[in-house]
Amino acid sequence: MKTIKAAWVLGAALSIVLVACSEDDPAGPDDTTPPMAAFQADTPTGQVPLAVTFTDDSTGEPTAWAWDFGDGGTSTAQNPSHTYTVAGDFTVALTATNAGGSDTETDVDCVSVSGTAGGDPPVADFSASTTSGLTPVTVQFTDASTDGPTVWNWNFGDGATSTDQNPSHTYSSAGSYTVALSVHNAYGTDTETRADYVTVTDPVTGAPGITADHLATADFADLPAAWADNVASDLRLFYGHTSHGSQLMTGLWMIEQMDASYDQPAVTEISDDLGHRGDLTWVAPTRAHLDAPGNDTNVVVWSWCGGASDNTVAGVDAYLAAMTQLEADYPDVVFIYMTGHLDGTGVDGSLYTTNNQIRAYCEANNKWLFDFADIESYDPDGTYYPDALDRCDWCVDWCATHDCEDCYGCAHSHCFNCFRKGQAFWWLLGRVAGWEG
Repeated sequence: MKTIKAAWVLGAALSIVLVACSEDDPAGPDDTTPPMAAFQADTPTGQVPLAVTFTDDSTGEPTAWAWDFGDGGTSTAQNPSHTYTVAGDFTVALTATNAGGSDTETDVDCVSVSGTAGGDPPVADFSASTTSGLTPVTVQFTDASTDGPTVWNWNFGDGATSTDQNPSHTYSSAGSYTVALSVHNAYGTDTETRADYVTVTDPVTGAPGITADHLATADFADLPAAWADNVASDLRLFYGHTSHGSQLMTGLWMIEQMDASYDQPAVTEISDDLGHRGDLTWVAPTRAHLDAPGNDTNVVVWSWCGGASDNTVAGVDAYLAAMTQLEADYPDVVFIYMTGHLDGTGVDGSLYTTNNQIRAYCEANNKWLFDFADIESYDPDGTYYPDALDRCDWCVDWCATHDCEDCYGCAHSHCFNCFRKGQAFWWLLGRVAGWEG
């Protein structure tokens, strides 16, 4: 505190001489006390363009001022002037600062600006390129407002904003986001708010224990068109296969020819398969692909081509262990396991044992599984053909009495077998993309 010391002087007149100010004076200003922000506006209402002069009424001797005029404009002047060029009600805030701290005064709807005569305020409206998907989701927003807006203020619901007319925004976290667009012109303002407009989900990399078998071929019909779009836009596959594994790609192609809305996702194909008896040469190219700069693959699939028929328990264990290690090393990637194609040896053959070993492991450890053998073991009526071959003789009989989709050729098999593989694969990819089935 500061004290004022006075000396009395005798003479014809009495005068007071100010000698000094000391720090223990209880009447002096305290440098550690923050200011109290306050202000006033000289013209708080009017038509656009409305010029308003703001006067700082703060106490406590502030040394810095930060103004927010509510329309995107700011100032650091003590007594600024600001012109509002659009209609609306604007909240004004002043933050006053000194050596002791800062204080903010906020006046809600401090300035009310009306439009000028002779025109119509805009009507806010917008669209989005997509409203759902896996993280990260990039959405292109398009302004569809009418009556000539000149100013756009977007709120994307995740803390981000934009003043572009047609902004692009990327959502990096899962959640449901409310999007709002406020538009302005010389005659007024309007806001369009859409609650939970964009839904973002994380890729299901946590091994939910989902199997695509012959039942998935029928359940494919339940896949909503919106989720088909999400599969095409959000999933990027790396698929190692030779001739038998190509049946899935043929099936995807057939379905897209039947209905163009099933635009298959991006697939990087490599001409190789899971080999025989514990062969793990497929692991290195998988890692090389996933480690490549700029790689964005989020689904990896490898298929058998005869190697499941002559495999051993130890060989299959090596395959399962390698897949599990890849899952641990690349936690943001979905790895899809697969059974081997039918070979006619039935329930007593080694293929049956191998496939059941794979199924049991996937079920016990909650893995994604494309059950290649099961899909070609059942016709659409549910009749079981345990001794069938990969060429799918029952497909010939079925298609003799039913309408079946044609194709340019299905490796080792009938086009109807490829078609059903495509249906089951689409169903599984929908589940990977977050569809609950």
